[in-house]
Amino acid sequence: MAALLYILSLSGVLSVFNHELQRWEQPGAPEMAAIDPATVDRAAAAVMAGEPAPTDHFFVQLPTPDMPRVVVTTDNRAVFIRPDGTIAGAEAHPWTQFILDLHYYLHLPHVAGLTLVGALGAMLLGLSLSGLLAHPRIFRDAFAVRLGGSPRLAFADLHNRLAVWTAPFHISSALTGAMLGLASVMAFGIAALWYDGDVEAVYAPIFGDEPAPDAAPAPLAAIGAALTHMRAAHGDLLPTYVILHEPATAGQHLQILAEHPRRLIFGDYYAFAADGTPLAPAGLAAGTLGQQIAASAYQVHFGSFGGLWVKIAYGVFGTALAVVIASGVAVYLVRRRSRGRPAARLATARLAAVWSAIVWGTPAALALTMATALTGPLAVSQLASQAGPLPDSPSASQTVSQTASRQAGSQAASQTGSQTASKQAGSQAASQAGSQAASQVASQTGSLTDSLPPAGTLPPGVLVAVFWGFLAVAVLIAAAVSADPARLSRFLRAFTGVSLSVALAGHTLTHGAAAAAPAGLPVTAVFAVAAVLFLLPLLRTRAAAPRLPAARLDKPPARPAE
Repeated sequence: MAALLYILSLSGVLSVFNHELQRWEQPGAPEMAAIDPATVDRAAAAVMAGEPAPTDHFFVQLPTPDMPRVVVTTDNRAVFIRPDGTIAGAEAHPWTQFILDLHYYLHLPHVAGLTLVGALGAMLLGLSLSGLLAHPRIFRDAFAVRLGGSPRLAFADLHNRLAVWTAPFHISSALTGAMLGLASVMAFGIAALWYDGDVEAVYAPIFGDEPAPDAAPAPLAAIGAALTHMRAAHGDLLPTYVILHEPATAGQHLQILAEHPRRLIFGDYYAFAADGTPLAPAGLAAGTLGQQIAASAYQVHFGSFGGLWVKIAYGVFGTALAVVIASGVAVYLVRRRSRGRPAARLATARLAAVWSAIVWGTPAALALTMATALTGPLAVSQLASQAGPLPDSPSASQTVSQTASRQAGSQAASQTGSQTASKQAGSQAASQAGSQAASQVASQTGSLTDSLPPAGTLPPGVLVAVFWGFLAVAVLIAAAVSADPARLSRFLRAFTGVSLSVALAGHTLTHGAAAAAPAGLPVTAVFAVAAVLFLLPLLRTRAAAPRLPAARLDKPPARPAE
């Protein structure tokens, strides 16, 4: 459990900066501070006209200060939109999505992964509270750090001080993580007891009801009219998402998610009829205390409520939490080794090697996945240009489809007979309702050929296999040979630095001048500094290596005395 908590803490630090990482990983996408409602209508018509298959969900990510991009996501793909409403290309940031899936689900099936992550959050909450109660002199020793003494005292002081200083952060993170992770299990249980198994009825009092579906074809909903109303009636709010369920059908359901300034809630849902007529909002902003708590859990957990400085603080506190977990297990192992018998000491030494492999192998595995994600597509494209198309390799549109499905948090429903026909008819109606230029653009961009660099073509699951495979090999080797933890940590830190360097080089080669975009330079600088810091053990080892005296060539060596 400690290993999983440690992995979640490190992946959580990276997840806080997921918007910054997305812009850095795919720097060539068009960016804008705002978009006109009529342009959103043209973009929606273009995307629907070029859909390769029917879709049950349609999302428009609107530009915000930390993510000034417009992305349209369906069940089949996710594409960037230019300021004029045309399609710019496929959205593909496999490494950032890998990090998010690691933190949300530990790469397990979604319900099982969320449940396990929620249970780990509850465990972390219990450990945090019990740790505070277990130290009677917690405030008196709040600044006592004995780094020059024994390793046990140094680890104990580091663990206790960081745990006290960052207690508000990791207690709130553990509590909100448990709430978010266990919500689905709780909903299933409540539905089984009081709602005859209807899970949607459980969420309805919080997020509102959805109308009954009607698969009859209809023109695409008037998204532009709804956005125009939001600007006129709620000019102080920031619309962030357009959500359209069952698009181009008579039962389509249009919602706009808008952020409320200086509020912890992630926003409120404003519902509209298909013609843009406003309906009753969900009421999260002025709802009951339970609604507002539920709507605030995500913001509190990820620190997305106060701009960049709050994210930086969350990054520092999250790193401190990882150190608390690592040092806590190290203190336990040191105590166990000092009190045990010879056989127990040997077993503890092996556990210490395994823990060292986990602590330093996790950042090494993350760096290796980054290098794989940023250099893999470049290598594949070069091989393809030399040897022709690779057999059985997924296309860019398939990769985008999987990314879009994960981002939307939904799965495409199976399409049969009349449903498929009606949705196709609805798509044709939406195409006819759009302008002729939008239809031409949609037909030209249906295959996702565009001006952006090619989307990542790594097969699905490669990054997952690289991460868990590398970590498993590191742990097995450490357990088999009982490696010296200090030597093992030096090797893994150097490996991390090399992997980060390779990743940065691959990023530059893949994107060229776009890699130097101002929005991505801070991320590049942080990873470059991290690479140098991780490479320091290797540099120190080489500097400390003994040197043989230089041979004198002007006279022969002295003969030994007889």
